[in-house]
Amino acid sequence: MKQLGLLALVIPSLSLLQRYGERFFNVLDIPSASTFTLFLMLLYIVIAIGIWHRLFSYLSVGGHLSAPVSSRSWWIIFVAAMLFIVCLFSVIYPLATAGVFGGGSDRDEALNIAVEALFSGNLPYREVTYVPGKPHELGLDGNPISPMPGALLLSAPFVAMGNSAYQIFFWLPLLVFVLSRLHVPVKHAVLVTLASLILCPALLHESLTGGDLLVNMIWVFIPVVILARASSLSLPVLIMLAIFFGVALSSRLNFLLVTPLVACLINQRFGLSRAIVLSSVGVVSYVAVTLPFYLWDPEGFSPLHAYSKLGRFDGILPGAGIVIPLLAGTLSVAFTVFLRSKPVADHLVAMGVVLLVPVMAGTVLMGIQYHRIDFMEFAWYAISGAYFLLWGVYSRYVVSEAEVLVNTNDIRFSGTECCVRAN
Repeated sequence: MKQLGLLALVIPSLSLLQRYGERFFNVLDIPSASTFTLFLMLLYIVIAIGIWHRLFSYLSVGGHLSAPVSSRSWWIIFVAAMLFIVCLFSVIYPLATAGVFGGGSDRDEALNIAVEALFSGNLPYREVTYVPGKPHELGLDGNPISPMPGALLLSAPFVAMGNSAYQIFFWLPLLVFVLSRLHVPVKHAVLVTLASLILCPALLHESLTGGDLLVNMIWVFIPVVILARASSLSLPVLIMLAIFFGVALSSRLNFLLVTPLVACLINQRFGLSRAIVLSSVGVVSYVAVTLPFYLWDPEGFSPLHAYSKLGRFDGILPGAGIVIPLLAGTLSVAFTVFLRSKPVADHLVAMGVVLLVPVMAGTVLMGIQYHRIDFMEFAWYAISGAYFLLWGVYSRYVVSEAEVLVNTNDIRFSGTECCVRAN
């Protein structure tokens, strides 16, 4: 699981490297720009996996800093890093929106336009994206609204403040705080999170250009990791988590693929009766958020156009838009059987792998269609599973298998030492 997780962690950035690598080598008028770009991607894979391995080994039980740094100091380091990223955002985001950097993106515009329509009492899914300047001139906007109702609701406070692109600066620090409260040392939470932005540049690119894929993932990941790692939770807290999880699921359709694994995890940690109750609450929450928008305008419910991303390969794989999600869903159910009484880490990695199935299927089919290795379009969506993989692999390295068995031990870290208290 560790090796698979490390390999999967590099996939989102292959899209970024291929896109800019080919552009760079073409500008230099270098023959076989695609070949040089593939070499660059291979080099990145080797270096990134090597650094991740060294970092996780360093943080593993027994690893220590030559000069210990207090938790407060690590928080100061994290705040300083976030302030630096905010400064980068203030420079890069306007350029990206104008199409000067990276050709522009309309995913932040999609949320802004849809939420503003909702504020006005209009149908959010009858709108299309509009990005003034170069993106509009190149025809990069004018797309249907793809975020689902849960994404609109969770983004609404930030749209009210001016822009949905700001929300990464709330949700990422919140994730680090949550991890630090789940017995993960502040040092580990800060180092691994900041390393993810450096070693997986697609995540940093997403943060600086207003994309929502990283935020969507954090929405779903936070309740899952709390359920997976918290030592004890009261029923009211569990119900609130299930409600939030249901809303978070209603951000993008692909997250429905992890629901069997989440239900399995809840069953193993809290028992069958609570698993039934919490799963029911999550389903009701999801339906309560999603169904009214669909019934409001069934024909105009544009998030369903996401199926067309895979459906366009029907000529290669008949029914691709249905077959591939069914395959991923079947794998998710199969994992629930295979991972019964397995470590929490394996559940998290399995969730990341399941979310990768449509991404890799689309990448392979794209390659077949265009007769080339092409990560540019679909690999980007592997961001959806990045933190499931990252923190699953982290747990596999830093905590021994016996110490992370679900429903067996309460894991507590103290500095770089780990002790286990029986429930």
